[in-house]
Amino acid sequence: MDAMDADALVVGGPALGAPPWAGALVVRPGARLHPLIEGGIEEGGKRAGAEALPAVVGLGAAAEIARAEMAARSARMEALAERLIAGLLAVPDVRLNGPRRGRIPGNVHVSAGWVEGESLALAMAARGVAVSPGSACTAHGGKAAPTLEAIGLEPPWTHSAVLLTLGRTTTEADVDAAVAAFADAVAALRAMSPLTP
Repeated sequence: MDAMDADALVVGGPALGAPPWAGALVVRPGARLHPLIEGGIEEGGKRAGAEALPAVVGLGAAAEIARAEMAARSARMEALAERLIAGLLAVPDVRLNGPRRGRIPGNVHVSAGWVEGESLALAMAARGVAVSPGSACTAHGGKAAPTLEAIGLEPPWTHSAVLLTLGRTTTEADVDAAVAAFADAVAALRAMSPLTP
């Protein structure tokens, strides 16, 4: 948090291997935070209601394991991400958004020419692979995600973007299946599009 000069940091449990409902909000001492749910003294007066103790314990245990395995997990994710990137970029008119090296391990963001991101996400889901259209931090409703614009992406690439993430249980076979589903979905959508050259 100090390196980022952040007042608050959200930790999602599933990314660490914790129960899906687990998470944490770390707040810098002295930072002002108003209660989200009034009526109780739990969470230092910031949120009413009992804590989910099994989730808290699960998050703590997952964080300890993740810290011990951080270097190995990162190296594994980088290798899987490189395999995924190579497979996705083998599809014509697909571009990688952001740098190839030095990215968050396990996050791969691409745009596919002549394909709309939300349609691609639905087509991928129909093929058993979940992806996020746009960026992970927007509900853009047809508008370009500000995050994508901030990294210099311009239309139509902003509207054809999808995010694929790898987890700690992802295998090479999973990556290969995602690449095959992506190639098939892109080809099918381009075949239906009147804009495809």
